[in-house]
Amino acid sequence: MNEYRETQQYIAQLLYASGFLGARLPRPNQCLEILRPPRLCGCVKLEMTVGNSTEERNDTMIIDSHAYCFEPADSPRGYASSEEHLKWVQASHAVHHQPAFRIRDRAPGPSDILAPEGRRDLSNLPDVRFRINHPRGRVVWNYEGEEYTKHFYPPNLRSCEFTPFSLNAEMDYADVDMALL
Repeated sequence: MNEYRETQQYIAQLLYASGFLGARLPRPNQCLEILRPPRLCGCVKLEMTVGNSTEERNDTMIIDSHAYCFEPADSPRGYASSEEHLKWVQASHAVHHQPAFRIRDRAPGPSDILAPEGRRDLSNLPDVRFRINHPRGRVVWNYEGEEYTKHFYPPNLRSCEFTPFSLNAEMDYADVDMALL
């Protein structure tokens, strides 16, 4: 129960900082109820309640608690080199649940070949010409003379990156007011 109250206080501070609550924090007899629809993409709907009744208000705010922005997967940003970043992405693709497929005909293909030993040892990944297809926004690798990919990233990305502008556009489209990064 204490963790729930701390979460409420934290969100109230965020709302205050964003101007959602005007110039004051809720009084002690007010609380913010967090309504989380089951398995709904990490969004939180907030409504102001007073005592046992919910006020009729038009200023409901939706906060996305699972948001992200990232550089292209072959960018060195955050890594020692672009090669190191690609190795991490290659190993992650090996264990991701989405199925791999051959690009030519979308026939199922292997992705475990990307990191047979798992993600623990990035220095021993096999050379499968793992790379980013920037125009199509996906990763590609070669296996037995064919090109393969999988939908690890959303299929609408360019260059396998998700910029702050992309996040803002998605939030506007979904009527999300704020995101926690």
